[in-house]
Amino acid sequence: MAHRTDAECSARRGPETLFMIDPSMPYGRCSDAEESLVGDRMMIYHRRTGRALVLNPTGSWLWQNLVKPMSAVELAECLERRYAGLSPEQARDDVIGFLQSLLEQELLLPAPTPSSSRTDGVS
Repeated sequence: MAHRTDAECSARRGPETLFMIDPSMPYGRCSDAEESLVGDRMMIYHRRTGRALVLNPTGSWLWQNLVKPMSAVELAECLERRYAGLSPEQARDDVIGFLQSLLEQELLLPAPTPSSSRTDGVS
């Protein structure tokens, strides 16, 4: 399938994946990530871990969309608009797999929400 969003250099993980994506939670890029676009593929280097990851063209496009925090639901909607004929279920599954891979590589973090970033002591 030409639109796979998995990070190509990471091993596929089964249902034992330790990182679960909350589809409605916004996620953002880790500040330790440096990126470089080579053709239509994004190379991401994690400064702290020293690991590098090469994304396929669709993963690269999704990574570029994460310039501001987005949820899996929002990214899946973007992916559906980009690829006519892609079912909502397939878009959601591809995006969740992609985000899980980035989370496992420590390249993605849950983004603070207004309620979790309050500093006035009120909860």
